[in-house]
Amino acid sequence: MSRPRLSASGDSTGRASRIALVPILRVLLLIAPWVFIAYLFRDVDAAVNAFRDASPAPMIAALLLMMLVLVVMAWLWTRLISHFSRELGAADRVLLLKAFARSWLARYLPGKLWAYGARVIHTESSGVPTRLVASGLVAETALVVGTTTALGLGLWLWSIAGPAAGLTVLAIAWLALVLAVSRLGWLTALALRLLSNILSRRWEDTARRLQEDDPSLNLGASAAFAGGYLLNNLIGAVAFVFVVLSLGDLDWSDLPLVMGGYSLAAVIGIVAIFAPAGLGVREAVLAGFLTPVVASPVAVSIAFLIRALTVLADVLFLGSVEIVALAARGQRKDRAAGDAGPEPVPTPSNRPPA
Repeated sequence: MSRPRLSASGDSTGRASRIALVPILRVLLLIAPWVFIAYLFRDVDAAVNAFRDASPAPMIAALLLMMLVLVVMAWLWTRLISHFSRELGAADRVLLLKAFARSWLARYLPGKLWAYGARVIHTESSGVPTRLVASGLVAETALVVGTTTALGLGLWLWSIAGPAAGLTVLAIAWLALVLAVSRLGWLTALALRLLSNILSRRWEDTARRLQEDDPSLNLGASAAFAGGYLLNNLIGAVAFVFVVLSLGDLDWSDLPLVMGGYSLAAVIGIVAIFAPAGLGVREAVLAGFLTPVVASPVAVSIAFLIRALTVLADVLFLGSVEIVALAARGQRKDRAAGDAGPEPVPTPSNRPPA
């Protein structure tokens, strides 16, 4: 017996109902982080009291380390694109730094996808082909998520089963990431094809061109970038330790749990693409990891403080990059004026007629 076919009107009605659900789901996903925040700050008085004896010196150290993490991430991004496109000059690298800094704030718009789209738009101004930008984004995402996950799992297992087990898992996860990143070409093409169904037709054309010219990282470059991102994530975890120390005491034995919990919370915040910069989601996970170490109100205060310092570091980083870009532009103009030479002095032979 043949199955009945849907009529055109029935199919269009079903499509319309699905489209109508999209705005509702979007609103729910945007509200979800604020629900998390409301739950975390249900005891506001106790959370505020934790700031009375706060120490500013560890906060300043944490802020400086967080800005260092952003600088290193931006530099690694420029190195990724330079590895794929070897013809980039110093001026192009400055444009890539600006693209990273401006797109970094786009994750508050909300979600990580906005940051990726902004990165593509800003990077195209430097003349880098879209397929290379897409390859860099896929490689960067794999490196950031992979190294952060490896660090978080390794340190978390360290706190449970000891350093031997934790470091073994960390090393195995890092090696697996290096091998995976060295074979990212086909994954980039797949990601671009998925984007072609969501964004625009040009992504499908980019995926087709990417299959013809695969700009993957080799094994050595994959190991170098994986090592750089792993070290940078470790610096970020140390910055979080300073945030914890600014509001309370911390035993050395709790360091692996605190740093591992911060790394795993960062991964979950990245994966939660519906939340603006992981807002609310990361705080909930951090509070859960910190509750066994410090009191619950202090854990909530620490989660709030790390978010405030993160936003401040993002803004200061963008301002610093813009200042550097303006200074570089002024140097290029002065150099161009110097190459052109001084203006000729009017003489009777070259003075224009009255």
